Order: sequence, then structure tokens, then C-alpha cells
Amino acid sequence: MAATTAETAKKDTIDGFLRYDVYPSRAWSARGLSNPKVGRPTEIRVGGAQLVRSLAFNADGTSLAAGHESRLIRLYPVVGGIITDRPTSLPPKGDSPHRGNVASLAWSPTDPNTLVSGCKGARGDSFVAVWDVRAGTATQFSIPGDVLHVAFHPSGRHFAAVCPRTERDVVFFYHLKDGEWVKREDVQINGAGVGSGEEQVNSFRFGNGGGSALAVNQDGALNTWFYPVDEIVRGQASERPSKRPRTEEKEEAEEEAEVAGEERDGPEETQADADRPAEEAAGTAPESEEQDADVAMADASLALAAAALPTPARTPAPGTPAAGTPAADTPAAGTPAAGTPAGGTPAAGTPAPGSRPASPTQAEKDAAADIARAAREARIREIQLERGPRKAVTVGLSLALAVDPRGRYYAVGGHDARLSLLSTTTLAATRTWDEYAAPVRHLAFSPDGEALAVGGDEAAVTIFAVGTGELLARIPAVGHVSALAWHARGLAYATNAKSRVGWWYVSVD
Repeated sequence: MAATTAETAKKDTIDGFLRYDVYPSRAWSARGLSNPKVGRPTEIRVGGAQLVRSLAFNADGTSLAAGHESRLIRLYPVVGGIITDRPTSLPPKGDSPHRGNVASLAWSPTDPNTLVSGCKGARGDSFVAVWDVRAGTATQFSIPGDVLHVAFHPSGRHFAAVCPRTERDVVFFYHLKDGEWVKREDVQINGAGVGSGEEQVNSFRFGNGGGSALAVNQDGALNTWFYPVDEIVRGQASERPSKRPRTEEKEEAEEEAEVAGEERDGPEETQADADRPAEEAAGTAPESEEQDADVAMADASLALAAAALPTPARTPAPGTPAAGTPAADTPAAGTPAAGTPAGGTPAAGTPAPGSRPASPTQAEKDAAADIARAAREARIREIQLERGPRKAVTVGLSLALAVDPRGRYYAVGGHDARLSLLSTTTLAATRTWDEYAAPVRHLAFSPDGEALAVGGDEAAVTIFAVGTGELLARIPAVGHVSALAWHARGLAYATNAKSRVGWWYVSVD
């Protein structure tokens, strides 16, 4: 024990001085913890010739999901911290909804029976499936292209799917609404017509509080967005004032016309004219009007008497056409009018009856397509998440991202084989490791946040202590590491070695 303490003290000092990255308060003993011990890896055969592409433990640690290149998902029961070798498949019967290898898995953090899976390398559209593992059924969402990554929200009611594109990778969001999983149409990250240049989303996570989204991309930066949990309603029509009844508008118009007429006609009549007796005004009618009325009544009586008598037949004068015969200048029925082409063809510029309208030209089709595309791009720009702080971590390509379950750190790894630990409050780098010798593609914190597992293109799995920064274990592997998943009792990892199909479990106590 004394030798071990002396070796530790020598390792933590340089020329008798404490190293700059050593904090005695973070030591295991200072925090009342014992030094972790890493056991030998145990290989677990999965059967078949297909590789394991993804691994994930459920919330209560009773099941491990493994995604295969064979489009299947296998569920391994975990009993007493020991993984059994009697897995069940998803779906239990029938064909899998996935068309390529199951490259991404994520369990709900609140429901141990809800699993999300996504496939990659499919021909045509891929699918995101939300599984109820008890019933073996899934809600499916079609995705154009591959699904690179899926991540669950801390509430268990939202998840995200990262889909690579030629220029700007797209992140779609889904949520539980009225008891059913549906795609959110009010928020999105990237898409057609958003910004310029390229932006890759190589790894995506939600913040522990649920109000932020995080991703690393090709320029070595950690990008953040503000994530709204509640659905956003955009484009609501503003309330218009109710229209006034037409009668009111008519009355106002008549009043305005009367006022205008009075101004044009001069002053109003005098009070003496208004008080003139009605009978005096009635007696001023001229006699000619009374005579005209008598004449009109006599004419009406004669007209009624003439209508009651029979009408005698009339003989037409010589040269006059008989009744029903059209005049010489009037064309007969069915004969085209003068100036109309023979055969009933309408004049130039007049469409024929029953003819179809002319089909649009290619230029008109292109213009309509451009208008529709502009409308779609405007809609995509409208639903973009609001960006938050951005932190440049490395000068190379960032590939992996992990969030400390205790909410203290973000871990970022990339193509330069460097691993950085960032503070969640300031985004400042608190520690950097360079022991890894190849691009870092997978990162995973232990459930207590004390250990960080690293995997990638190097044929090894490396485990670091988060508090002290020491190297806890370096486990040789056959091939590149393709998946990492922590359990309360240890670490599961898979490789892409064709010669040894399986995955391994390392106990860490």
C-alpha cells in the first residue's frame, strides 16, 4: 500500500512540484471513494455472421439492445448484473421495418420498455421505429436517406433523429402527443435553403435539463440550440375588427349625400314655407294634369274591349314572306353567321366547344416548381431552432459527443484523436487527453459520471477517470470499436472484426 501511494505521488509531481492538471480534492480517497477495478473482458457470442453496430442498456438495466447488420434488434436480459445468452428479437415475427443495418439505438430514460431505432445504408428511404418491447410492435416514420443517430430527451417524451445530407445534415424531432408518437412540424435543425456551405451533425445529444440541444460538426466546434418542449404555433391569423352592417354604411352614405346636396342647393326653406297648409298646396295642381288622367283611363278601357274581341286572319301583302319564314337577310337556324368559317369552325382565337385547355409549357412548369421550392425553403427557415453558444474545441473534425449524467461536463472527441472535457456552464475546457492514437468515434460516461469510455479507429477501448484524469484501463480489441454502452456493473462494447462476431462486457467495480 505504501509503495502504491509513493508511485501515485511521484506520478502527480514534476520535479517535486504538483502537476498543473492534478487536483488533490478530486482524488478517490478525498471524495470517500475506492479506486475502481477493471476486470477482464468477457466475450459474448451473438450468433450468425452479421456484425453488431449499436448497443444500449435500458433505464433500469434489465435489458441490453443490440442492433445488427441483419436489420434485426436482439434484446439480452440482464439478471443480477449478468447478461444472459438467450436473446429475443425485434420484431418477434415477420419482417423488420429497417432496410439497412441498425446503426443507432436509444432507450427512453423514463420508460424501460420504449426503444427507438434507426437504420443506415438502406436503398431508398430509411425508417425510424419506436418500439414497445413488451408487445413487439413499433410506430414507424419514413426518413429520406440514412439515419445516423437517434437521441432521447431527458423527459422521455421527445427524441431526435439525425439524417445526413450532401450539404447540411438535418435533425428531425418527434414527440408524444395525445398518447401517440408524431413528428414535430414546428421545429427542425438545418434543411434545404438554410444558410450556405456545409454543416455536418456527427453526434447529437440533449442537455440534461431538456432545454438545450447539442451537436458536434466538421469544423471541430460544439454547437448548441435552445429546444422548446412545448409545441410552437406559428402563422396564426390576426383578429380582424368585425365589419359594420351594410344598413349602417348605407345610412351614413345617405346622410353624407344629403349634407352635400344641401350645401350645393343653398339655404334651407323658411319656416313660413314649411307651415303652408297641405290643402293649399294640393289645390295648386294645374287642370291639364286632371285632363291627362281622364284620357289615360279612357284609353285603358278601349284596350280591354279590343282584347276581348276575336282577331281576324290577315293575308300578307304580295312579296311578304309567310309567318315563320325568316327574312332574306336573316340566316336560317343552323346556318353559320356571316364571317364564320364553313363547317361550324369558330373564328380564330375562340376555343372550340368541349376542347381541353392547352397544357402548360416547360417554362411554366419550371416557374411553378421554383415557387413551390421557395415556399418550402421559407417554411424550413421559419421552423429552425434558435442557436445558442458555440465553442470551438479542436481544429479538426469532431465526431463524438457525450453528456455527463450528473450535468457537469460535455466530452468531445474527434479526428485528431484528442479528447476534451468541457464545463457545461462555461464551455471552457477543464481537461484534455491525448492518450488515444486514432480518431475518436464513440464516447460514453458511466452511470455515476466517474468514468469515461473511449472507442474509435484504434483497436482498443480506453477508460479514463473523470475526476482525476488517470487512465483506468486500456482493453485491446480485435478491429475498430463500433459501439459502447455502460451498465451500472460494467461496460459493453462491440467491434467490426469479421473474424470474431460478438461483443464484450467489462466489469468495473
